[in-house]
Amino acid sequence: MSDSEDDSPTIADAEGAVDRPPRACCLDREDDREDGQENADRSDGCRPEPASHAPLTSRSLAEQLRITEHDLDARKKLFLLDDRDTRILREARQRLKPHVDEVVDRFYKHQLSVPRVDLIIGDSDTLARLRSVLRRYVNEIFEGIFDIAYVNSRLRIGKIHHRLNVAPRLYIAAVFHLEMMICDVISREFGPDRDGATAVQRSVHKVLMFDTQLIFDTFINGFVGEIKEARDAAETHAIQLKEMLSARTAQLEAASRKDPLTGLGNPRMLREVLRREVIRSERYSRPLSVVFIDLDGFKTINDRHGHHAGDRLLRQLAGIMQSQSRDCDTACRYGGDEFVLIMPETRAAGAQQMLERMGGRLRQTFDLAVRVSAGIVEYAGYPKMTIDDLLARADRSMYAAKRRSKENGDDDVIVWCEIHPS
Repeated sequence: MSDSEDDSPTIADAEGAVDRPPRACCLDREDDREDGQENADRSDGCRPEPASHAPLTSRSLAEQLRITEHDLDARKKLFLLDDRDTRILREARQRLKPHVDEVVDRFYKHQLSVPRVDLIIGDSDTLARLRSVLRRYVNEIFEGIFDIAYVNSRLRIGKIHHRLNVAPRLYIAAVFHLEMMICDVISREFGPDRDGATAVQRSVHKVLMFDTQLIFDTFINGFVGEIKEARDAAETHAIQLKEMLSARTAQLEAASRKDPLTGLGNPRMLREVLRREVIRSERYSRPLSVVFIDLDGFKTINDRHGHHAGDRLLRQLAGIMQSQSRDCDTACRYGGDEFVLIMPETRAAGAQQMLERMGGRLRQTFDLAVRVSAGIVEYAGYPKMTIDDLLARADRSMYAAKRRSKENGDDDVIVWCEIHPS
């Protein structure tokens, strides 16, 4: 047959087999170049682009693997593949060309006898394409042109074999049998000229080993890429899990410091914030006011109107406390119907003004007749007090306000306030 095969498959032909059972042991050269591109590839050397961020589709496989003309020469030297081998192969070409079909027939007859290979090839059309491409490959061995274009063709075959998950042992076995069959033809054709036959056989062996090296470069590169991809995916997953865990931990931490009914801080948060503000007040001698708030007659409201009404009342009071306080203030539910407001940088008079504003909002919001008693304690770092001391003093002031509320009996006053004496 001629060197130019009209039916030689393209990359699309080879990769189209992905939809079929994967095929292997092609030992072919994919002819996916446009007309006239082969000579251009061979002349320009396909040196790698300096830009490492260029897309893969803009770079050849040789460029992606950083195989340059210099590297190609070094690889040939590893297998002692030189100009003498090129000359020997070219001189033998015309003698061996009539036997190429025989080699192809024997090769695929053997390959199809391997149980798994028949399944891998899959169908008669694929087999016909593989036979055509193998015929071309054997002819190219005896052309003796082992340049960058040739390298790219072998790398493509390796990439396809790896992509189709062909076991390396099957490829190596196929190379072994192909070499044996080519060498049988050489021995028969050269007859008594054993030295001549041996020289050609050695050159063929060098080329096949050179090609196998390139095939396995793509296998290894593919494995490395898969490992990197798996590692990157694992790292991404680990980061996502860490972020999820951190977010969940933050949610749990926030929940552990919040009162579920009102959304205000709970006693744990109250003590943390108050401890911090007490330390700051003592260090810088800055005023700190602690307000203890209690709903008067809350038990009666629960008994008369039900716990749902009581819960609604608590949420209303919590909302008003948050709306009337500053960002630097901390509102907490101490327990039951008792609340605490921590107000840094605030004297008792300022806290009292805030309670008066609360009274106006309470009057507009509450749909039940309730009153609020509040006690205020101001602290400026001296004499030193613990947080329990501050809460106890604020609690005592609150009860004093509660007593005054009962004694006075003025229904127009919603918030009764008592300031603990300094």
